[in-house]
Amino acid sequence: MSLLRLLNPVEFRKFQLLWREAQRQGIPFDELSVDDGIRALYRRTDPATLGLPPDEEITAEAVVDRPGLAEACQAMGTGEWEPVARLLTAHGDDWDRRCLDITLLSKIAAGDGDALDRWLFDRPDDPDALVLRAETLVRRAWNARGGRVASETSDDQFEAFHRIIDEAETAAWAATEAAPDDPTPWTTLITIARAQGWDEEAFSRTFSELCARAPHHRGGHEQALQYWCAKWHGSHKRMFAFAEEAATTAPSLTPLRLTAVFEYSLGRKRPEPKDYARQAMDSTAAWLAGEGVDSPYARADRGLLASVLVDAGRYREALDQFAALGRHADSWVWQYSGDPEAAFRLARWKACHRARKSWKV
Repeated sequence: MSLLRLLNPVEFRKFQLLWREAQRQGIPFDELSVDDGIRALYRRTDPATLGLPPDEEITAEAVVDRPGLAEACQAMGTGEWEPVARLLTAHGDDWDRRCLDITLLSKIAAGDGDALDRWLFDRPDDPDALVLRAETLVRRAWNARGGRVASETSDDQFEAFHRIIDEAETAAWAATEAAPDDPTPWTTLITIARAQGWDEEAFSRTFSELCARAPHHRGGHEQALQYWCAKWHGSHKRMFAFAEEAATTAPSLTPLRLTAVFEYSLGRKRPEPKDYARQAMDSTAAWLAGEGVDSPYARADRGLLASVLVDAGRYREALDQFAALGRHADSWVWQYSGDPEAAFRLARWKACHRARKSWKV
């Protein structure tokens, strides 16, 4: 990951500090490591001195914090499907937890599908296996495409992406029939709708089917928000309207406001809606301090909140979120830079440095 990707191009002072550090080490600027660059920018404030985990302990690995999930993840790597089946059966109607576990298991299956293949061979009509297969195919499609922008993606990558996503759609419809009460395959279809560019009518029908099964389904709403983003099939206005409407229906959907703020900020072509951003930060922080403290999405929400708080200059509040996150940089927000651990460390160092400076005033 390039150091320049971690910086706003207008922050010339940062560029000067990095250039001097490269000169001090006697190396070209583009050979300066990310960690050395971070320390050059904020060398006077080590997060460890503020009681936070040291840099070397930061990890972007998914947190497997329940025995059943740990066993299922291990089994996926050894070709055993029975522990996976037990985990998914145990979810009952805890749809948010199920969605998160399906997402994690699909990432493993996308790279090593032996366990899923054996499960489908032994029980070809098992609803849980079919639901997992659909999401796994979506993951494989995106892996085939890669994470680069369209201009840097080859025709072969696009061809593979569309071929696999079409297969995923067929699998997802089959999963909806096998598991008629489960909102999870409808979440998969909402993702597919974005990938295939479904029109608004088709998308809305699918979203309605999701909400009929789980009106406040977090994963489904997150995927729907992506559909309405300007970078996909909507606009800033549609995205904010969707986030606001969702947040007013259930406290658990409050963080969607902050997701909309983050997505808006990625373009950085217009001034940010500061009043809305402030309200989004405040409401998400209140949610995490109260009912959302034990939400299965709490860590992802804290990562997002910490990132946006740093960008907004609310460094002391950001430190509270980093303290709660500990060493875990697994929130999706850190993935955008291409190096989640480095992005996490940079934001954390900045929060520590600026917060300490404010304490001295």
